Formats: sequence, C-alpha cells, structure tokens
Amino acid sequence: MNGFNLKVIEDIFDIKYIKERFNQFLITPIDVSGIYWETGEIWIQDRKKVYERFREVFQVKRLDFLQKYDFLDFLQFRTNFSWTGLPRVGNKAVEDMDRLRNALKTLFDENQPIIERINKVVKRSGTAHVRGLGKNISTGLLMIQDPNRYGVMNRKSIEAISVLGVNFKLRSNLGKSYEIFNELLLALADKIGTDLVYLDGFFWFLCKDLKKIQQASSPSLKQLEKTFQLKQRYQKARIKDLVLVMIDGPNSLGKNYNDRLDLKQVRDYAYSMDTNANIYYLTKIQDCSIDKKEISRLGYKILESHKDIDYLMRDEIREKLKTKSPPNILILGTKDQDFLNFIKDVKKEHDIKIILAISSSRGLAESLIPVVDDIQFFPEKKQANNIIEVKIMEQTPKGTYIARHPDGKIVFIRAGIKLLNDEEVLIQITGENPKKTVYFANFVRKIE
Repeated sequence: MNGFNLKVIEDIFDIKYIKERFNQFLITPIDVSGIYWETGEIWIQDRKKVYERFREVFQVKRLDFLQKYDFLDFLQFRTNFSWTGLPRVGNKAVEDMDRLRNALKTLFDENQPIIERINKVVKRSGTAHVRGLGKNISTGLLMIQDPNRYGVMNRKSIEAISVLGVNFKLRSNLGKSYEIFNELLLALADKIGTDLVYLDGFFWFLCKDLKKIQQASSPSLKQLEKTFQLKQRYQKARIKDLVLVMIDGPNSLGKNYNDRLDLKQVRDYAYSMDTNANIYYLTKIQDCSIDKKEISRLGYKILESHKDIDYLMRDEIREKLKTKSPPNILILGTKDQDFLNFIKDVKKEHDIKIILAISSSRGLAESLIPVVDDIQFFPEKKQANNIIEVKIMEQTPKGTYIARHPDGKIVFIRAGIKLLNDEEVLIQITGENPKKTVYFANFVRKIE
C-alpha cells in the first residue's frame, strides 16, 4: 500500500499549529451528550478502556454468537464513549442478524485487501452489504479492532481534515477512498506523535467549535491517489474563537466564602478555545489583597479603577463588542446578580456565548443560571471528583433535576439529556448553596 511520507505531510499541513491545537485538546474539559470528562486525555483513556470490552464482543471467532443487544449496545454513546448518532442508522442492521454477522466477518477478514472489504460491506451494491452498516460504523469498528492500523472515516473526520488543509472528497470507489484517507490519518498521527484514537477525539474537538473555512487551493483525491506528493504549499488557516475573559476581582475571589477562583485554570480554559484569547483582570486601585505581579505573570491585563468594578466591566465589555472583530465567547468571572440585566441586554444585541467562570456555587445568584450559556467551576484548590450515585426524584420547571444526596440533602442536577424519575445516575457534586442546605451537581452518566 502506498503511503504519505512525512515531508509530504509537512507540505499539506501546518504541523506546528496542529500540535498546538492537539495539546489544547488534551487539557480541555469534554462534554458530549451530557457526559463530562475533566480533560480530553481522560476522555480518550476511557474510550480505550471500553474498546477492550468491545474487542471481546466482536472477536471473529465469536461472531456466530453475536446477539442483537451486543450490536445495539455498541451503537450507544453512553457505552462506546466515542460517537453519537449511530443508532439512527445502525439499528436497521440488526433486522437481519445472519447477514450482519456475515458482513462483520468480511469486514474483519485480514486476508482480503481493505479496499475490497469496504466495498463489499459498505457499498449498497456490495456482496456483503447490510442496511445500516455504513462507513461511520464500519470504520469505527475497524479502529476498535485494530487502533494501530485503522482510523475512522466519517463526517467529522473529513470535515476536520478539510479545516486543516485538505479538501477531501469521496469517490465511487469507497474502498479506495478509505485506503487513501486512512494513510493520511496514519501519517498525520505519526507526525504529531499520537495514535488514531487520540486523533479521532481531536477531530471532534476541532469540529465542535471551528467553522469550516474556504481554502485558496486544496488537493483533489485524484492528485493524492496518483502521486501522494503535493508540490504546492497550501494556505495556512488560523481559526480563532475570539474569546474575551473579564474577571471581576473583588466579586470572583469569594472572600466571604473562603474559596478563590483559580486564574490559571481560567486562562488555560480560554486558551483551549482561542490561543489568542484576551484576558483581563479588573480590580480597585487600592486593593492590596491580590498579587498583581502573579496575575500579570499568568498573562492577564490588569485594569484598575477607583470606581465600582461592575460599571468598569460593563463599559469594557461594550467597548470590545464594538470592535471590528468582536468576541464570539465572553467568559465572565463573577457571581453578582447586578450583572443579570446586563447579560440579558448583551445577548439580545450581540450573537455571543456567555460563560460564567466561578470558584464554587456559593454566593452564585441563582437568577444568573438560566440567562448564561454555561457555568464552569475553577476552584483554586483541587477538589476530589465527588462522584456519587443517586436516584432521580423529579424535574424542576427550569429543567434541572432533583435527587437526594446520601447525607440526606437535596441535590440540583444539571443534565444535557432527558432523565426519568427513579432512574439511577452518577453525578459530580460541584458545590453547595451558602447555607449548606442543598448541593449543586453535574450529570455524569446513567447507570445501566
């Protein structure tokens, strides 16, 4: 099989930029369909663990005994930790289990070239084709079987490759398309020093927030197939989320509650979305309780004023929104209810996502919760995971769920998916209210 040499990969891609984005992915919190991981690194490690189980399920020698529930279980994100949306099409594959078993045997048959296997299984005219077993599921299964040799070819990975510099187009010979695409993935993974599982997760990270870009010129599949060498160096792309961070010093330090905002964590979070994020720390001129040198060392621009910081923040944010390149994301380090109407007005006037960056839920005005897009917790002292098992009691009118903590207190749970009463779930405690009568938590996953 022909391949891309590393020099060609350097000509196609901006490797330095890709490595920067990849390293950001590894430290960025991941939230997919309501399931949360602290970092991209932890997410990928969890994916690899579940792959070990599925390799057992899909062993060639056991395919004759494969049951419907085995395949349907693999399709669910809550069990594969990798891809959403597979059941929409994949559920059809179990309508004829004998045909599905035969298709999987063909797909995993290493005695046949990969081109032939993909064409037989994925193409509708293929001799081993079964409805519901498309390229997304087939290449995903190949990666699970052998993550050192096979990568995933789906909409996300093709879009990510396009964002990074190659306008890859599928052709009628789907098997040949996959062979070429897989060689590209292998060479790119080798060049940035990672493997195909990490690369697949990284592609999800790129596509989550990056907008598709128009390349001045890009190689066609035919060019790649004929020579595997590109003489033209393609236009380098820099995609920015245009993130603005505004930290209300007096309001975010949590002096009254003995907790402080970890400014380094906030900075890293902002840089994970935009390496050129503008980060500001606003404080009173006479405030001697902070280490201004340390804050500056972390990269924050300190804005000092005699007047109320709330007013200074509002003025500064409005000025930034008037510029030629206004931010798409505003990370606001405050818990103050005084910002409620300001946030509402800004969201009406501008197409902007607003994220609260806080140290804990203590002192957080509950009125802010429904008007912001997200809340991220950055406590200065690293806390335990606080993962516990609870049973859902009911859903509130605002969409949060109520459960009871093992110590008897009520827990309010934020979840991105529909949960049912009496359903058992794992949650992560993120804080308490000031009177310590209730907990706040994020949904982690269901307990099957």
